[in-house]
Amino acid sequence: MYFTKWKETVILCACICLLAVPALATTVTVSPATIPDAGSSVDVTIVADSLPTGLSGYIMTASVADPSVAEITAVTFPSWASMKLNSAVPASEVSLRASDLSLGVSPGATGVTLVTLTVKGKIAGATTLGLTVRQMDPDGAGDPINPTVIPGTISVGGVVPTATVTPTATPTATPTATPTATPTATPTITPTATPTATPTATPTATPTATPTATPTATPTATPTATPTATPTQPGQEPGYITVFSYPLGGSVALDGTVIGTTPLQDYAVEPGTHTLTASYPGYREYTTTVSVSPGEHKRVPLIIFMKGIPTMFPTTIPTTTVTTLITTAVPTGTPTPTATVTGSTGTGALKISTVPRGATIYIDDVVKGISPATISDIPAGNHELKVAKQNYKTTVKTVTVQAGKTIQVPLIVLSPTRSGF
Repeated sequence: MYFTKWKETVILCACICLLAVPALATTVTVSPATIPDAGSSVDVTIVADSLPTGLSGYIMTASVADPSVAEITAVTFPSWASMKLNSAVPASEVSLRASDLSLGVSPGATGVTLVTLTVKGKIAGATTLGLTVRQMDPDGAGDPINPTVIPGTISVGGVVPTATVTPTATPTATPTATPTATPTATPTITPTATPTATPTATPTATPTATPTATPTATPTATPTATPTATPTQPGQEPGYITVFSYPLGGSVALDGTVIGTTPLQDYAVEPGTHTLTASYPGYREYTTTVSVSPGEHKRVPLIIFMKGIPTMFPTTIPTTTVTTLITTAVPTGTPTPTATVTGSTGTGALKISTVPRGATIYIDDVVKGISPATISDIPAGNHELKVAKQNYKTTVKTVTVQAGKTIQVPLIVLSPTRSGF
């Protein structure tokens, strides 16, 4: 009996010890770098040491603490990033966003490169390249990843310029020595002869040059520049548009002028109504009208390019009724009516993908799986499809299932509940 109780105690202690072991955390490191001299550039990698729950995407911001020392001039995303986006470069602060749609980063991955930044030195000195992780999502429906971030030090070689010290010393020495020597020597040595020559020459030259140059230059330059700059300021705040497409890389034009390729996010435009055109090689061009108000962030519904058929990602997938004609062959002498069946019986399947991955899939309010997934054995007919993920807005739509077929649902892009770039 004592032996049995001893075994139970050992097992209980072992369980408590296992529960006390902390979960494996993720550390993101910004590699330090040394730039040989001002004007040269180096690549700085940002790496996650381990990702126990995988990675479906992230939103981060990289920033140089002292913009006078260095700046970020280019961004290179790794091959696993199926969708990627960064703010304009060169800049001292860059927003970064990437999503993994191809399961490139699986649970348990180690030494994962998140992004590579090209940093250019501006002057000799040292600064810090910091990183703020605004959002990092795992594969599946788990909690967001909250990594520990280790910033990197950027050192720019060369000699620190000394020219700034010379101007400071020169003006200080010159005015101090000149006035002290001149007035002291002149009145003491030649009191009678000098006063007549000195006052006459000095006051005449000084007042004539000073008043003439100063008043003339100041009033002329100031009024001319000020009124000219003021009218050019915009009268109202611009609007912003965001455009995504599938496949990515489609060309986007606004009012006939190309403004970039997808994904295009928060592009500033004049308030009003504009004609937006999207095109992709081998696919038919798509055109729509976009109205933007001052300060508004307008997101154009996802554009899905199809060969010969331009289309946008619909809010509600149209319902299609399949009518099947069944004819039974019988002997000629017996009249048999032809039966028409509207709809389908049996079951079908839906193939569902989302950005980011790891969203929970509901069919008629019943959990069916985690995206990306193929949901089988769904009764033929119309059903409510709901896709939900933490920190993202829930998407609900109607889908039609056909018996014996697997229907590919157009890619669902989830919108974050908090702002992105």
